[in-house]
Amino acid sequence: MRQRTVQACIACGVALGAAFASFGASADVIRSPTSVISNSAGDYSATFSSSNMINQSGLSAGFTSGVTNFDTYIASNPTSTANDVNGWDSPSNPIYPITIGFDMGAVYSLSRLALWNDASGSTADTQNFKVYTASNAAFTGATLVGSFTNPQGVGGGGQDPATVFNLALTSARYVELQIDSNYGNSVATVGEVAFATNGTSVPEPATLALTLAGVAAVAGIRRRRSAPV
Repeated sequence: MRQRTVQACIACGVALGAAFASFGASADVIRSPTSVISNSAGDYSATFSSSNMINQSGLSAGFTSGVTNFDTYIASNPTSTANDVNGWDSPSNPIYPITIGFDMGAVYSLSRLALWNDASGSTADTQNFKVYTASNAAFTGATLVGSFTNPQGVGGGGQDPATVFNLALTSARYVELQIDSNYGNSVATVGEVAFATNGTSVPEPATLALTLAGVAAVAGIRRRRSAPV
């Protein structure tokens, strides 16, 4: 019985260590959302789908989501040619603000946003926007993690660089981009979005609580068995 108790303690300890290890990971990797879950404006057409914002189709150089180092990749100056139909366009004359929701696939610690603006004419299109995070796909109780303006864009369908924005550090699975205005184009547009994460998923609170409860239970059993009769 004592051997089984020790084995149980070791198993709980390993699980607890794995749960906390994710908090200690610090290498920022670049990560694309796994899906677009909402879009208040809709798409101009299937060609200009909001899925283009997360599939790297308009980037001059790709990355491996969840693996490639964020800073190294951005330093290589990857650009977007989203104006050549590889980005997202809203229908004409959309109603602002426009909200676009993303699922990261798991809970991650998010620190930065890389946004490739989709420029047309002589200016970039997206002008003012906000970023929210939430623990649920409905964005109930969402947290504002950044309010930004003037992402870069060269205009004229050229090679648009990424603009990196610092987010209030947060752990979340769902991210919402709220576009408040553009530079006067009749449609809202974005080329690509990606995020800097710490490289590992963060345990869900319920999972962490269950692990802690298991460790506490095993420790209690050991105390009872070692107490003098």
